This record gives sequence, structure tokens and C-alpha cells, in this order.
Amino acid sequence: MKTIAMLSMLLINPVHVDMTRDIVVDVDYATQRCIPTDCTCKLSLDSVHTESTTSNNVSAIENIFFSEDDEDLDALDREKIKSFLSDNPGERKFTIVGYTDGCGGNGYNYSLARSRAHVVSRLISSSRSGSRSTIRYVSELSPGHDSSARRVDIFLGDIASDPNKLYKNLSADYYLIDGSGSMSSSYNSWIKAISKSKNRSSKIFISKSSYCYNGQDALSISASGGTEIWYSLWHIVKMMEPGKKLIVISDFQSSVPLSSTERVIISGIISNKNLQVVGIMP
Repeated sequence: MKTIAMLSMLLINPVHVDMTRDIVVDVDYATQRCIPTDCTCKLSLDSVHTESTTSNNVSAIENIFFSEDDEDLDALDREKIKSFLSDNPGERKFTIVGYTDGCGGNGYNYSLARSRAHVVSRLISSSRSGSRSTIRYVSELSPGHDSSARRVDIFLGDIASDPNKLYKNLSADYYLIDGSGSMSSSYNSWIKAISKSKNRSSKIFISKSSYCYNGQDALSISASGGTEIWYSLWHIVKMMEPGKKLIVISDFQSSVPLSSTERVIISGIISNKNLQVVGIMP
């Protein structure tokens, strides 16, 4: 809930920000905790080898779609899920991914994506004794309406450790990956997934408080310690060209909380540049 509270004020009301002048705000305190400049380093993926250039995305076995602002299952949705379970009688493990579009404030959107995933998980648990579901959720950090994103994907098995199997479109112009200890179990999987999905011109950055350097081999880094993910996000969106896409992989836990002024400035930069920013909580 701490993450939801931190995110709740971000991007609720996009505002105009004068991009021609610098604004000094409290977030500078965050960078004082970081050894790398701006708490951020650009990574090299030259040593990362993927098994195949062919996508290994696994199509979701079932998709449940929701109306805007809705997190409840109607009678048809419930029957659809129960029919899906009947078609797979021996399965006890499931992976569930909740999504929202970017039409609301980000804190609300993450809460909605999480609620959608949990309502599906609860129905599966009550209908299939002994079942276990792994839950992930994704939200836009930028405004936008996309009805296809108001959904929950249900997969057979526990495939949450392989991002390429879970997420249909990991292609982006920029990537920002959390380098804190909370990513220790999934960091290498995400680096490999990014390497497989990135464009030729994509730029990959890590948010890390402890030592790193620009051009460092991504696989030489161990995810550990803390991070100032919000400061890194601010740094990246300032450098991005208008209309580009950024994927952020993080639990969004930062030791220095954002002030209301900082939230307004970050949301203003994203809005003014027409950036698409997608947040994935691994």
C-alpha cells in the first residue's frame, strides 16, 4: 500500500511545465544518497546473449476484459473462468497479470490493476482446491485510453520468472530497471528479456544508489542495496525525445519520498513531451 500511496498523486492532473528553465526542488536530496551521478547509469548489453531471435511469448490461455474503472467480474466472466478451469482439470498453478490503461491517476491505476488480478485469483482459488496463483500487475505512468489494456491475462503454470513469456510487448526506446535488492531474484531475467526485446537504438539505464558507471556490463551488476527510482525516472524523462516510450521495471520503493512539487514536475514533463511510460512491478 505504500507504493500505491506514493503513486496516487502522480499524473492525476497533467500540468504545463516551462521546459526552458531549471527548477530546483527537494528531490536533489535523493541524489545526495547516491554514488552514481543522478543515481543512474547507462548499461551495456553487449555480453548478453539470448537463445533465439524468435519471440517466445506465450499467448495468455484466457483474457478477462473489464469496463473502464471496473474491477468486478460479471456473471459471464465468472462462467468463462470456470469453463477455463473445467478445460484444464489437472492444473494447480496459474500466473495472473492485471492491467490498466492510463486514463486515471497512476496510484489509482496500479490499485485497479492489482484489484483486477486479485479478484480473478480469488475466484480461481475458490473454484480449484489446492491451486496457487502468482500475480503481477502493469500500469501506465502516462495518460492514455486503450480498452485492450483493461484486462487480466491468465496463464497456465508459474511462468512469472520469464518476462518474455508474460508480456506481449516489451519493445521500448528507453528502459529503466531498478537495481535495488528487491530485484535480486529477477534482475538477470529482466536484463535478458530487455536484450531480446529492445530496438537497435534503445537505451538501457539502471537506478542504483551504490557504485556503477556508464557503459558497465549489465550482467556484472548485482541488484542490491537501495535505489532512488523516482530521481532516476525524473532524470530519464528529462533526456527523452518527445513521443518516445519508456518501460520502468521497479517496485517503486524509494528511501526519499516525492514531494507534491516533484510529482507535478515529473507528470508535466511526461505530458508535455507526449511520452509513453509503462511501469511493471516484477
